[in-house]
Amino acid sequence: MSPAPRYFDNKGSAGTSPQSATPSSADPLWETIITTAAADYLCNPRTAALIGPFIAKDSTIKHAALTLEISALRMFRAVKKMEALGLLCVARVETRRGHPVKHYRASSDAYFVPYRVTGADSLEDFLMAQDTQLRRVFVRSFAEYLSGVLSEQGSDPGRIIYRDEHGNVTTHSVGGLDDPRGTQTPILEGEQYTGWSNYSVLRLDLERSRALKSELVAIFEKYRAHSGQRGYIVRLGMAPLKDSVMELLER
Repeated sequence: MSPAPRYFDNKGSAGTSPQSATPSSADPLWETIITTAAADYLCNPRTAALIGPFIAKDSTIKHAALTLEISALRMFRAVKKMEALGLLCVARVETRRGHPVKHYRASSDAYFVPYRVTGADSLEDFLMAQDTQLRRVFVRSFAEYLSGVLSEQGSDPGRIIYRDEHGNVTTHSVGGLDDPRGTQTPILEGEQYTGWSNYSVLRLDLERSRALKSELVAIFEKYRAHSGQRGYIVRLGMAPLKDSVMELLER
């Protein structure tokens, strides 16, 4: 039978009583974060990645730096920061050629960060902060890719806005009005291109909206199970719109 999860206060004290939602006893060793500093560190995509090599396993600073492909100095500073926040501790010390080498490990095998302990004023602000950083990475990476494609095409790109054959007003990037492929051909249309960006506003009944979400999740899980040579940032999401917002977007 699995032991009950322990809960930490980020100061080294452990107990069996959670301060919020209780994970299942079959879950790994959980730590419920209760300090804003630790919560913000784990919820920041840039810093959260730095604890990855130490989750549920031991690692040296050098090995963690190699895993994340960052400098040893940056990893060292991150380790000291995470130690100060109570997120990291020395698991063991190994002697190599007479020199002690520290192996670090996260304070827990898994973390739960309640929204209420972060520095955000609301759930919307919290999610916006999360999305902003990742969206910046996406836009920068997509722009670099798109610039390369445009250079190869030798086109004069821009945006077109028009009403399609279904009566819907649509907009997308094209290679230019003199693009031999036609002004309504998106720049990245074609199997040879691996970049894509799109926001769509759809009108769906409840059954179809559930089906769409399930299909998107299934596609994502299918390809996440494979490992290839190049990394891609994939943006997926959908949310119900209020009628007033829908009307604005459809104008």
